[in-house]
Amino acid sequence: MKRFFSLLLLFALCLSLCSCAGTSSDEPADPQICVLKNSTITYKGSHTELTPNADKGTLYVDFNFEVTGDSATSMHFSVLIKAFQDGVEITHFNFPSEQILPGYSKDYTYKFDLHNTESPVLIQYCSLGVSKVISEFTVDIAP
Repeated sequence: MKRFFSLLLLFALCLSLCSCAGTSSDEPADPQICVLKNSTITYKGSHTELTPNADKGTLYVDFNFEVTGDSATSMHFSVLIKAFQDGVEITHFNFPSEQILPGYSKDYTYKFDLHNTESPVLIQYCSLGVSKVISEFTVDIAP
């Protein structure tokens, strides 16, 4: 009899776990804000500068990095920011490695060399190591 009730309780527990599994959403509320364990990165805007006499340009993307944890950290060691245009990754030239104390923030501008001045740019916040995408959003650069 005890065995029967034990199995019945185990079944009820498994059923309750299965019913709750689909209720949480992995999608962030705002894809332009990346909330990590010890920091928050927020997209602040962007602008494009065209290369004279060429169909290319430079995209400047502004971010704010805020340390919300209890120890100093840097943006470079918190998140990997990637950009893609027409499916091809765009290189950037920023590696903000200075340490920021808890409760403080700093603005950074990332510079990306565009492949063209018409196609939108996909910005991704990725976790370090495995480069798993945390969230992503698109920046329209067309005039």
